[in-house]
Amino acid sequence: MKLYFAIDRSPDTVNRQGHPRIIMWFDRGARNGFVDDSDAHHTATRAESEVLCKEWYKLTLTEAMRTGVI
Repeated sequence: MKLYFAIDRSPDTVNRQGHPRIIMWFDRGARNGFVDDSDAHHTATRAESEVLCKEWYKLTLTEAMRTGVI
């Protein structure tokens, strides 16, 4: 099963959590709709998400998905 990622860099998210958040979908259409909804939303590859996850959450992407962080 392919996973699709996006980064939410909206000011509300940054102010409440201290950093942008990574969001994961199983459906590309849903992810693209989210990205098209706001200029603060950006698509991300799995590799980009992995790097950002380690930087922001101090977890691997797999650990973050398993524990519900993403």
